[in-house]
Amino acid sequence: MNGATWVHKEFDSNGRPVNDPPNGPWVLEIQPDEVLAGTVVAQSPLVEAVDTAMTVTITFWMDGADDFQAELKVRRKTDFSTFDVDPIMNLDPFGDQENRRWITYRASFDGLTPGQAFNVILENEALLRESFQGSLGGHPNNSVAVDMVEIWGVREASLDHSSFFDFEKGLQGWSSGNLEGGRWLLQTWSDLDPSPKRRKTSTTQANPPSSSNSPSLCLSLPCSPGIITVESPVLTLSPGARHTLELKFWTRGSVVYPATLRIRKKTPEGRYEALPFLNLRNYGDTDNTHWISFSHQYLVPSDTEEVSYQLVIEADLGSDLNNLVALDDLKITTS
Repeated sequence: MNGATWVHKEFDSNGRPVNDPPNGPWVLEIQPDEVLAGTVVAQSPLVEAVDTAMTVTITFWMDGADDFQAELKVRRKTDFSTFDVDPIMNLDPFGDQENRRWITYRASFDGLTPGQAFNVILENEALLRESFQGSLGGHPNNSVAVDMVEIWGVREASLDHSSFFDFEKGLQGWSSGNLEGGRWLLQTWSDLDPSPKRRKTSTTQANPPSSSNSPSLCLSLPCSPGIITVESPVLTLSPGARHTLELKFWTRGSVVYPATLRIRKKTPEGRYEALPFLNLRNYGDTDNTHWISFSHQYLVPSDTEEVSYQLVIEADLGSDLNNLVALDDLKITTS
């Protein structure tokens, strides 16, 4: 039911009796997607409060029914995995009907501390952030689209990263994607195996990337077999240039139950590459004793119209609770 993603596209009413978007033809709209399942979320850039309150205005359209309700919420995300319990806006009451016009809604949020950083998201049912959240409610004819979001009382926060991520300062700007089989966590190596189901033996003492206090992006303890993704901040694309992606990773798997690690590209329109440009599955069928350094080079077509992208780190731990994937020191260079 939640196999969908927000996509930036020109609005098409598909014959339904609704007027054109008031702020131009381009909107964010939920579309079915086989790569991203689970919570359907669109995340704002990282912002910081300049006052003790902010005002959020949204122009949206929803098409649903009483028995198959479309959903839309706006919520705050204060870090990678922490969301406010109460949304800034709950627009679900508009989702049980066939709306024939775009609706503009405004709400205020108090209790901010100047300088406090967070995201705003459009959000689906289960997972929270400062976010915009939407659900199609299980009916193929339901629709959710957003034409405009305006936030007063904040400014865009500067991110201290460029194209190198060692995860020393957390996961600011990163966002969760698919959570079918678990969740990515930021952990130091000494805390990597807290579960009694993770038996540290002589064959599982992989060398840490630098020290036991160095945090890594780790994936462990899956809820069930399935794909888990995490998405990078927006990165700059250089047409005609040669990009080199370097990373360190560690996997624990077996021939019967391999651990899988892949990296895809996500376009500014919210679409995912059908095929990964980096597939590290061949390293996931053994209990590796060392971190692996890997480098992958790719040429950006000179005629591309894209100017930015996101990296999508995608993993599947399979059915063995002892499987694990960890990643560190991700770097992108341009030549």
